[in-house]
Amino acid sequence: MLRTASPLLLALALWLPPMVCAQDSSALPRHPLERQALLDPDGALQRIADELSHLPAEDDHERALLLLAQANACRVIADWQCQRDAGRAATQAAERAGVPHLAVRGLIAEARGAIAIQDYHHGEERLAAAELLLREHPNAELQADVALGYSSMSHALGKHAVAADYAQRGLDALSDPNQALPMRVRLLRNRGRALAQLGDRLQARALLRQATEISSRFDDPKLSAELYLEAARMARIDGDHAAQREYGQAVLSLGERLRNSQLLGLGLEVLGLAALDEQQPATAIETLDRAYTAFRDLALHRDQLRVGRELLRLMLDHGSDDARLHALIRQTLALDEDIIQADRAQSAADFQARLERAEQQAELIRLEADTRLTQQRAERLAETERLTRWLALATLAGLLILAALFGLQRRSHRRLARTLADLQESRTRAREYLGLSSGMVCLHNLRGQVVDLNPGAAEALGIAAGAAETHHLDEVVVDTAQQGLQDYLTQLRQQGHAEMTLRFRRSDGSHAHWRVSARAFGEDSERRLVLMQALDVTDQVEQ
Repeated sequence: MLRTASPLLLALALWLPPMVCAQDSSALPRHPLERQALLDPDGALQRIADELSHLPAEDDHERALLLLAQANACRVIADWQCQRDAGRAATQAAERAGVPHLAVRGLIAEARGAIAIQDYHHGEERLAAAELLLREHPNAELQADVALGYSSMSHALGKHAVAADYAQRGLDALSDPNQALPMRVRLLRNRGRALAQLGDRLQARALLRQATEISSRFDDPKLSAELYLEAARMARIDGDHAAQREYGQAVLSLGERLRNSQLLGLGLEVLGLAALDEQQPATAIETLDRAYTAFRDLALHRDQLRVGRELLRLMLDHGSDDARLHALIRQTLALDEDIIQADRAQSAADFQARLERAEQQAELIRLEADTRLTQQRAERLAETERLTRWLALATLAGLLILAALFGLQRRSHRRLARTLADLQESRTRAREYLGLSSGMVCLHNLRGQVVDLNPGAAEALGIAAGAAETHHLDEVVVDTAQQGLQDYLTQLRQQGHAEMTLRFRRSDGSHAHWRVSARAFGEDSERRLVLMQALDVTDQVEQ
């Protein structure tokens, strides 16, 4: 059995001022009036209205904080339209101020107000918008707050497993156990409530006990009332009617303190169900009828229908005024029909919203595929352009190299042509000199190959004019003088000049002794030429 407080402790918690300032351990910026709204919502609303009326038009940051405080005060007194509208205005002011986390808080406040008046489609849209904004600007506390909103909406729709899952997600987001204590309490309450609906009462009691222990660390009457409601539900399951009345009276007292009509209705419902369980039908009918009226005035149709069904069963079982009974039957049937129609409309709206999201997702996938394809095409085009540029540069470099080679070849060709021309000119000049020489002059290389002869030498040796290059000195030197010819050529190669007497064969077959004087010229050892001048000394040698 879960008993979180005795009557004396309840009275102290309800009526004595807190010993310390309320601390919610939240890292988010809040206006001081937002905390005042937890204890004095009407006074906070009056001060908020005064400050908003004197606030400069350009101070959107302060305006957003004040509007969030207003939304919180409206939540405490169960003015859900006020909470929804204040949240929407806070989001707009935060967007103008460029503060995304305040905009997320405004979206969550608007969503909670919409969910409380059973506008689930609008509430889900606002929570989804908050989720998208948090993807760009992450914040663990706000992510837990969004999960809390989804959990509360799932509970209102009877999806208790989903409600428990979202509550656990919110708790997982709050990794620091001392972070955002009121939100942690609400998440524990939601998860415990969902588990109780799913039949896990042991775990539900443990979570509710943990939430109650944490709530003792700060002062939030509205949250305390919500915990008392859960404790009352658990007490009814356990058959503890005294605790049920105790918690119901605590909720009723907090509702009167906060001037919260919804809490008043919920407290009356708890007391009426306790009277029903204790077999006090008259008290139960009276109390539940007051709760029914409170929910009807707040247009909380599901709460009204829930209480109306209990009231209708009581009136049928224990007798009642026929006119009142008939009126309640008609109201219950009409309310049930309205809720069914609203659920159908909500289901249709949810289906349409899911269909639109699916279409948007498909369109997004198509756009992403087109974007990837366009990017790939751009990359291929860029790669082709790079290859084209490299090919053009390579072609240009090749052309430049070919042009350089062509230029070098032309220069080399011109140089070779000049060299050949100079050589030809030198040979022509040499021939002219040889032709003008009256003695015997021979031009040969270091191997003894005849290059040219002057007419006198050609006639003496019997070599036809123009055919000198086909002869060798060893052809005109007699056999006995071959060794002297080799000594002559060796001396030329080693010293570059030589002088000696050689014995030549004349054209008529006789022999002659020539005194030769030769000098090699030219730098290339393989291509050096020798200019040999000879003087016939046959007469001197034979004497």
